[in-house]
Amino acid sequence: MRIDPGAVSAAITGPVKQAQADPSQHAQRAVIAKKKAARLDAAELGKAALTPAQPVDLGRTPAAARAQLQQAVAQGPTYPAHNVDSPRPAADPTTTPAADSRMAQFLASYGAAKGDSRYNDKFDLDGDGVIGFSDLNALLSQPAEPATPQRVFGASDLDGLLQAFNSRLGDSGFNPEYDLNQDGVIDFTDLNNMVNNMAPEAAAQSPAAAELTGLLGAFNKRTGQEGFDARFDYDNDGVVSFMDLNKLLDELTGS
Repeated sequence: MRIDPGAVSAAITGPVKQAQADPSQHAQRAVIAKKKAARLDAAELGKAALTPAQPVDLGRTPAAARAQLQQAVAQGPTYPAHNVDSPRPAADPTTTPAADSRMAQFLASYGAAKGDSRYNDKFDLDGDGVIGFSDLNALLSQPAEPATPQRVFGASDLDGLLQAFNSRLGDSGFNPEYDLNQDGVIDFTDLNNMVNNMAPEAAAQSPAAAELTGLLGAFNKRTGQEGFDARFDYDNDGVVSFMDLNKLLDELTGS
């Protein structure tokens, strides 16, 4: 089922034309009509969400625009789960781009009028008291916010993380500065993130960083495979594994 653009237009303009004979009721009826149109759009979006595999006819309706946005989000890239056998854990998905967060907030308030619990005045960009299609157009026309630069770590950061390694939130040695993915424990994921984002000069000057980088480069490699480095096969079983990583970490942390 689709909303006829002409029917939506009539729903918005019809009450306004009738109100021309009574100017005192013009603004009130226009707002009511716009709220009704927004509710129709919300209902239409719900139906579109039930059939995500079907192509969305963009048309000219606000509901179609919202459905297109929802499809774009649903079809966006997904982050793989961390594989403990991988030398490089999955990219950290905990940081959400500011633009995605802002659009989610906008969609949550779409169709609300001033006084409604969902109404958010920062998204009423045209100032008409209703968060509608014109506000969506204005939001999409705004320039993108600059991306947050990736943090670069130094040798002192690595030393601090190693001192807090394996500590959990609430432990005396826990330091939230090194809980990079904010999961409440300072573990291999945080260590790998830091080593992969160290300043080049820091990595060259830090023996710990050099050893960790070397082991991670040979991780999961077996004797005879390209990339295998016997220096990091501490248990001499022919494969650089987590057993070897734990051995190195024990040496670096003094455990």
